[in-house]
Amino acid sequence: MNNSLTAKYNKSRFSKMLYDLKASHIKTISEPIQTKDKDEKKYIVFTLISEFFAIEISRLIEVLFKKKIVKVPFEDSISGIINHQNTILTVLNLYNIFNIKQHTNKNYYIIIFKHQKSPLAILCDEIENIIEIKDNKIIPNNSKKNLIAGNTYINKKLITIINTNFL
Repeated sequence: MNNSLTAKYNKSRFSKMLYDLKASHIKTISEPIQTKDKDEKKYIVFTLISEFFAIEISRLIEVLFKKKIVKVPFEDSISGIINHQNTILTVLNLYNIFNIKQHTNKNYYIIIFKHQKSPLAILCDEIENIIEIKDNKIIPNNSKKNLIAGNTYINKKLITIINTNFL
């Protein structure tokens, strides 16, 4: 192979490696999100199959795409663990916690959020949106299940708001 062909081949190979690296890059939400109204909060909305859930954005640390989860022999409410920035985090399985039949999804997201002493993570199918919800639009949960903070409807879709303190 002559030098120009070798250089072209190496450049093409480098371009493919760069493309693969960018395609597998972690998606992250890093800029602070502020609300305009003090009785309004922002939430990250995600799905488990076709059901919508939300977590208050002030609790959000990061969103990862297709990060490898190491399976561990724990209870059904734990999907496994991940190594995130040299910290081992537990990944909770909301499918089992909410009794939703889990399907095999090759594309998934991991939401890392602030928890009482150390961050936790949850597995979900899709990240739908970041929305603002006024406090008076949330129907509070009056049952003993403290995991659900309340519900709201956006565009005729039920969104269950998770109280991350009880995970």
